Amino acid sequence: MTPASALQLHYTSCERGLTGCAGFQTRAETPGLAPEDRAEVEGLLLYRAPRGLPREPDAETIRACFPTVFKVAGLASGRTALIRSVYLGRDYSGRWGNFFAHALILDGPLEDRWPIDAYPWPGWAGGNEAEGIGEPGPLPRIPQSAFASGQDFSFPELRAFLREAPGRRELLAHMIRAVFLRGRDARSLVIRECEERPAIYWLACVQKAFPPGSQERLTCSTFQFDPGSALALNATLGDTDFRFDDRERNRQFHVFDFTTGEHPSLQGGPHGYAETLADWMSSDPARVAAFHRFAGAFGPVGLGPELGTLLHLFQLEGDEAPAMSRSLPEADLSALLAFALARAAATGLPAHGHTAVLAWLQAFDQGLEEPAGAAPLLALRREVEAIRGSDPCDLARSFLADDHLDRLCAAAGEREDRALGLVLAELDRSCRKLGKMPTFEAREVLGFIEAVLYHRPGPFPDLQWAFLPYLGQVEGLAAIISHVAGVLQEQGEVPAGAHLALGRSLSAALAKGSTTVHRQLIEHLKLSEPFWEVLFGEWADTLERSADKPAAHARYAQSHLADGSPYAQAMVDRMAAALLDLLPAGPEPPPDPREDARPSRLHRVMDRLRKFRP
Repeated sequence: MTPASALQLHYTSCERGLTGCAGFQTRAETPGLAPEDRAEVEGLLLYRAPRGLPREPDAETIRACFPTVFKVAGLASGRTALIRSVYLGRDYSGRWGNFFAHALILDGPLEDRWPIDAYPWPGWAGGNEAEGIGEPGPLPRIPQSAFASGQDFSFPELRAFLREAPGRRELLAHMIRAVFLRGRDARSLVIRECEERPAIYWLACVQKAFPPGSQERLTCSTFQFDPGSALALNATLGDTDFRFDDRERNRQFHVFDFTTGEHPSLQGGPHGYAETLADWMSSDPARVAAFHRFAGAFGPVGLGPELGTLLHLFQLEGDEAPAMSRSLPEADLSALLAFALARAAATGLPAHGHTAVLAWLQAFDQGLEEPAGAAPLLALRREVEAIRGSDPCDLARSFLADDHLDRLCAAAGEREDRALGLVLAELDRSCRKLGKMPTFEAREVLGFIEAVLYHRPGPFPDLQWAFLPYLGQVEGLAAIISHVAGVLQEQGEVPAGAHLALGRSLSAALAKGSTTVHRQLIEHLKLSEPFWEVLFGEWADTLERSADKPAAHARYAQSHLADGSPYAQAMVDRMAAALLDLLPAGPEPPPDPREDARPSRLHRVMDRLRKFRP
């Protein structure tokens, strides 16, 4: 394969050029340059110096005061032109106002480099007025490796620039947003500086905040005189045709003015991209370079939402999920998951399958903020687990990984009950997938329930969600109750009414399950006195929800209080009295004059109950 290269063009005021006459013209070029490309480049390379500079400067003044113009422009042919124009002063005839422009017309995109990398190339022509004298000759092609070495404007060098003055990181983030906004408002970025060096470095920072494959629309000029021909990125200094009035600042350009300190505060672009790249560029150059290498594997990527997706994918693959924004916009999240699934399905590589798993976890965790949004993700779970070449248990292991469990448990106290139920169901499912049986004894399941108990503020929480996965298992329900009771005991002084509230949660959950399991669970729990208070709460909640309370209690008493067990002996009077409090008040029986004929409280309660029995 032929290495990528560039065609050349020299333009200046000369005795002889391609026109055959004297004057400003293309003096020399590489054979094979298309005439339409030449004509377009000639329209881009005009040099106009800032006003107020000497009309007849000496060489030292030219070097010190006349800016070098470096432009990156797209041509109608699809090629890219890199153009460097410098002021020379006198031409071959001694007239003032001459300049020399050297253009490189690329025959393909730059490979893993940025256009600004060509700025310091020592091969640029234009420093000698003799270059406009004599017969011109054909110019050779130039290999890309020669003019875009990337030795200057390295990421460590850009980090040093951003640290030279406070606030530069934040300003870079706003400049990055301006690039994204240009696709919506068509406003170019203009950097107005007092000196040439910082202007060029700002453009280098902005260019290198985007991968090499995203440079197609990122045209730029290191010195722009005419606002009417502004490119995507522009720097300017001195007195030019820019007016910097309200129209230019508020409607035509995004102006960062370092002469006055006026800078726009912008919002836009893929979620978190501007902040992240500006932060990395000012603190961790290696991470910026790693992200651009990662992005390069996907080929050219436009200046749009796809860049945000690539960034989030890079963070996931780098195990940076905890450092990512807690909540991505729904559209970005959907794009992230779709992108990861498509790539994993296309390549079948285990590493890409794992990334899809991490993307699903990110989407699931965020979906908990809006539990209805998590439901569609459950259907995608099977698709993630079925990716060819991947371990079908990877998702379960990742869901139960300590760092993921830590994040789930840390937020457990803030979740709504429905979200807690979704988490517990996935914990149960993941444990079953990995053979951690019985799941109701798994540390992951019990640890999550414990996290809710410790972190949920206010009164004792409703724990229906904790029972629902185990409605068909007496042992499972009993294990959850036992664990909760143990946690309460470990907390020291048990909150008043906690066991009763636990029993009410159990009752509400059991109402959705089997009556057989319901009866068996009561018989199981009544054998242990520590659970009697829970059972009382379960009985009270069941009774309160019943339309016919005496009948409901009669059925309960027949099933669980007629065996003379210690539980029955302890609860029969208490439940009868509690039921009496639930019933409408009736007439008190007349006092019995016989002192030895006083009925027991239980008998009095039962007499009252008979009045309400149908």
